[in-house]
Amino acid sequence: MPHHRTAGRIAAAALILAFALLFLSGRAEAGLSFQPLRIPDGDMRLMDLDGDSLSDIVLSSYTGLSVFFNHPDSGFSEEPDFTFPVSGFASDTRVDFTLADVDGDSLLDVFRVDERAVSVFFQRKGRAFPREPDLTAPIPEGEWLVDLGDVDPAPGLEVVTLGAGGVKIRTLSADRRSLSEPAVISKVPPFLSRIGTDMYARRWPCPWNFCMDADGDGLDDVFVPRLSSVLLLIQRPKGRFETSYTLEMPVIVELDSAVPSGPPVRSLDSSSAPYLWTNLQAPSIECRDVNGDGRRDVVLAEVFGFLQDEHGGFPRRDDFRAPRAKRPERKPLSVTELVNEYADVNGDGILDRVSQYRPWSTGAMKSDVKIYFGDGKRDLYAIDPDKDLPDNKVVGENFLFEAQLADLDGDGALDIFMFDTDYKITEVANWVQINRGDIRGEVCVYFFDKKRNRYDNRKGYTKDVRVHYEIKTFEIFQDRIFDYVQTMMTVMYDFTGDGRNDLMVRGESTEKGDVLFIYRNTGRRKDLFSMRPTAVLRTPRFHHFGIMDINSDGVNDFVLYDSADRRVGILLSWMKKGL
Repeated sequence: MPHHRTAGRIAAAALILAFALLFLSGRAEAGLSFQPLRIPDGDMRLMDLDGDSLSDIVLSSYTGLSVFFNHPDSGFSEEPDFTFPVSGFASDTRVDFTLADVDGDSLLDVFRVDERAVSVFFQRKGRAFPREPDLTAPIPEGEWLVDLGDVDPAPGLEVVTLGAGGVKIRTLSADRRSLSEPAVISKVPPFLSRIGTDMYARRWPCPWNFCMDADGDGLDDVFVPRLSSVLLLIQRPKGRFETSYTLEMPVIVELDSAVPSGPPVRSLDSSSAPYLWTNLQAPSIECRDVNGDGRRDVVLAEVFGFLQDEHGGFPRRDDFRAPRAKRPERKPLSVTELVNEYADVNGDGILDRVSQYRPWSTGAMKSDVKIYFGDGKRDLYAIDPDKDLPDNKVVGENFLFEAQLADLDGDGALDIFMFDTDYKITEVANWVQINRGDIRGEVCVYFFDKKRNRYDNRKGYTKDVRVHYEIKTFEIFQDRIFDYVQTMMTVMYDFTGDGRNDLMVRGESTEKGDVLFIYRNTGRRKDLFSMRPTAVLRTPRFHHFGIMDINSDGVNDFVLYDSADRRVGILLSWMKKGL
């Protein structure tokens, strides 16, 4: 079962769509305009709800969940096709939604969770949902976490809960009108049962996914968060959980104030701990191959890796409990500081690790890109980029955003893309503080040499680039300037439909709008990108953008989001062969 995602906490939103006529061959200009309606901030997801290979839109808000179907003949309508309201709940009640194929008919259904019950709206054929839930089942007292998982031989998904009584599952009845009585698959409770209710403010079910395939056998396994570990229950064979592993890690805590001097944080494993805290966090979970041996591994809280062995087992990993003199530093880093990418850099079929610090997190102008090659056995997560020497390193004057990795010349290896400027560190500080300015520099590419199994020391391609920006004063204090920096340019997408990643430069960003320049990838190292823009796209001002093929014509489209005026727009490519 593909891992489903929750639609997230409901925050205010609605959707405005506008379509532009664009993308003529050669040098082209295109316009995009939003309808003049300002809407609150929210959460937008693009996914195929009805199985027609077209991306539909799901938008969450404090009023409910809205669904916009992408109709093959008419596209999107300005008003939602279906809305699932949260009216009737108390104002302080948290309501969460998940979209998943609950009944196994290949159509995504709407699964709603509140502090009292779970509800399911089953999708009908023909892009239709009921106005009222088909199924509503109460959540018993003492069950805190709710998820959907394929944990039973029956078709579809089951409702899985974690609580004081352990892990319980409920299956869907044949008429899809009710859930079965709970069956206990583990009596081990999560950490919540060890905390007094007066010290744990969140009484509603937590929107935290804990059912996912950990070992890659296609069956959902169950993660049970504990105070100093995570219990992994392996489903093997289907419907039976007879194997478990304890994945040890430090407790993760959000305190309502700074940690005072005194006992260490590990004293929080008792409800009588002297600290007062607002929330104990269940760690984030990733299930993917870390060391390139072809087996799926588990990563907790982004920094604690547990490698699956050849027998399908997982280690405890207790190196953080070693004596301080021998213990390696394993301090989790904020995602704003260290960027790690696990990818096949040299094209040998084995995952490698690429580590770099985001330039604005260190204050340095230079960007060290460190490469650690995997051999199928090496624990890439155990590497400390500050201490362990890399197998290869590329240093560039990368200005304010991290280097990007993509196969730009078609040889199967990843190349490094940077933006070099001649700015001094003092000028950078001024640039961040002023409202408008120009940035001049050159984009450069370091190509990977497959014969030498390393990157060339010299730049293999350069191109002069200028960008101009204007940012409102209040946006600077809201850190919106970094929204602009991160969307300044990219080589991560194919905009022309020829299978090669092209260069997009956000050349202008002013109050009047933005101008995007697309340069076609020629496939030749010497003149990698076209000399002149292949297309010029004029759009309203935006802060974030997403790229995906919304209309399934084989060419990527733009999804633009203006977080200041709360507007969303879609820029569709007309031509199947690209710009």
